[in-house]
Amino acid sequence: MLSPEAPGPEPAREHVRPLSRLGPAIVGIALAAALALGCGGDDDDGGSYGEPRAPSPGGDTALTVTLDPDGTGSSTATAEVRCDGAGEPPGACEALAELPDDAADPVPQGVACTQIYGGPDVVTIEGALLGEEVDAVLTREDGCAIERFERFLPVLEELFEGYRPGRSIGP
Repeated sequence: MLSPEAPGPEPAREHVRPLSRLGPAIVGIALAAALALGCGGDDDDGGSYGEPRAPSPGGDTALTVTLDPDGTGSSTATAEVRCDGAGEPPGACEALAELPDDAADPVPQGVACTQIYGGPDVVTIEGALLGEEVDAVLTREDGCAIERFERFLPVLEELFEGYRPGRSIGP
């Protein structure tokens, strides 16, 4: 007979991977999930990121757009846009209607942006865009700001003849 202190047969062990080998897999899965959740789900009005906005009831557009192509304030140009029926100027109203819902929203805090400089251009947009108040400053200081600025480029080209980012106004 075996004494109570004598070791018995070893219990069956399950194969357990060390955490050091699972770490990269867990990080990869978490990153993939975060990217999937952060990339264009449905918003409150049924549209998704990048889709043209649906006009809100009574949502007139009346904007003042100021362009400073060299960023110094010495050569600014200002244009008014009114899209309430006839739409003036019509090309700008059409371009505004094609913007996604979040076009004028600031870049969220903590978003990683490429550190690339796109030029000194500064655009200020103030007023109402389809009934929603807008007070935005657009620049080309990094990759996120450039993307945001580029959303409005068709509007700027309609308002300021001959405008191209990084250049002065005119041909």
